[in-house]
Amino acid sequence: MTFERFPIPDHGAPEPDALAELIPRLHREIATGTQLAVHCYGGIGRSGVVACCLLTQDGMDAEQAITLVSAKRQLPIPETPEQRGIVRDYRTRCSKSALVSMGGGDRTRSLQQDRQRRMLSGRTPE
Repeated sequence: MTFERFPIPDHGAPEPDALAELIPRLHREIATGTQLAVHCYGGIGRSGVVACCLLTQDGMDAEQAITLVSAKRQLPIPETPEQRGIVRDYRTRCSKSALVSMGGGDRTRSLQQDRQRRMLSGRTPE
């Protein structure tokens, strides 16, 4: 088990450049089968930003990611307009290059999205 510290001020949003470095790195860990836990003090805003951005890394629309994570947590996630904006900006700013580097086309993205949905629902990823 490894731990990675990625400080974000309480109720704040991560710096876009730092997030653009973190999310692909976490995504690669998930792609190798590593189980990932993301947390912050409240488990709503800051961790919600990271969870939503991970979903958009596979091509999911930002609004779909926000809706899915909010439904799974049964809370509006992320919690601030700034945090939701960061998810939208991340999808717009970083996803094109991330999707190109991922390779595999739509089929691979679909399989990865299914895997992430299973993980969010608490089922074992295949």
